[in-house]
Amino acid sequence: MRRAVRAASSAFALSACALAACARRTPPAPPTPDPLAEAGSWEDARARGVDFRAVGQEPGWLLDLDVEGEVRFFGDYGRTRVGARTPAPTREGGTTTYRVAAAGGELSVALAPGDCRDVMSGEAYPYAVTVRLDGREVRGCGRMLNAGTLAGTYWRLVELGGQPVQSPGEGREPHLVVEADGARVSGHSGCNRFSGPLSRDGAALRFGPLSSTKMACAEPALNRQEIAFLRGLESVDAARVDGDALILTAGGAPVARFAADRLR
Repeated sequence: MRRAVRAASSAFALSACALAACARRTPPAPPTPDPLAEAGSWEDARARGVDFRAVGQEPGWLLDLDVEGEVRFFGDYGRTRVGARTPAPTREGGTTTYRVAAAGGELSVALAPGDCRDVMSGEAYPYAVTVRLDGREVRGCGRMLNAGTLAGTYWRLVELGGQPVQSPGEGREPHLVVEADGARVSGHSGCNRFSGPLSRDGAALRFGPLSSTKMACAEPALNRQEIAFLRGLESVDAARVDGDALILTAGGAPVARFAADRLR
């Protein structure tokens, strides 16, 4: 009986040892690379002077854009990396596009203002972002890392009366800039430059009277848009800065929506 017990104990010990050896021989699964590990947190990126960050899922990716520095893309959970000097952008229909020829491949980044939600977290962002790298395309969302302020920010018109705006071309996109003292506004309505006084009391705001140059628009649609923009500005009675978006309203109804544009 004692022999049987000893034999059973030995067999159990050998089995346990064998199992332990098997466990030792099986390496743990490597952790999934995190593109944020090298790029740093959003706060870190803001402190480094990054102007814009975008993220996407499946596969996870991250993009940092410093207008006066570099654009850096971390794709495939950080396994794919491309970095280069930030080029001058092109703009069409409100979308800002950067095209980069770098050692890691041909990179194209398109930023379109509009509501965007992360597919995993559901977090809302003000820009939809499309990244193309050597024929592959990923989509995600992004935002400016430094919120705009009413005065001193280049506010690019992206919606007028709830509709996307048409841009006449580089250098003539509809926009406005409130001077540092907050007492005057200037900008471009698409075909002409405008300027004038403004008054503000909390959220209440009034533009005008506005004066503008008298150049003719090349297209009737641009002419109609310009007239609607200038008339809309003079009807505004309130303004709200929401992150990197400026929303102008009249009687509670939206008149125009602008994006804080540091991507210049």
